[in-house]
Amino acid sequence: ADMKLITNSDLFVTAKNDMSVATTSGIMSFKSGSDLDMRSKTSMIIKTETDMTQVSGEQWNERVGHFKESVTAQYWDHTSTGDVTIIGKIIELNPDKG
Repeated sequence: ADMKLITNSDLFVTAKNDMSVATTSGIMSFKSGSDLDMRSKTSMIIKTETDMTQVSGEQWNERVGHFKESVTAQYWDHTSTGDVTIIGKIIELNPDKG
C-alpha cells in the first residue's frame, strides 16, 4: 500500500547516526519550491551504477576550494556557442607526456 506524509508546515527528520532512504526499483525524486541545499560536514560521494546526466535550466556555477581532478577514460567533448575563457598560472592543453 502507498504511504503519504503531507504537512502544511515545516517537516523535520533527524537521526542521531545514519539515515537511509531507498527504493528497490523506480525513481527517487527530491523537489523543492525554491532551493535544494545538500551538505555534508565531511565528504560527499554521488555515485551512479551506469550513466549520469547533469542538466541546468539557466546557469551552472561550480566552485572548488583547492583542487579539482576530472578524469575521462577515453573522450572529452566541450561545446560552447560563445567565448571560452580559461584562467590559470600555467595551462597545458597538449602536454608531451613522453
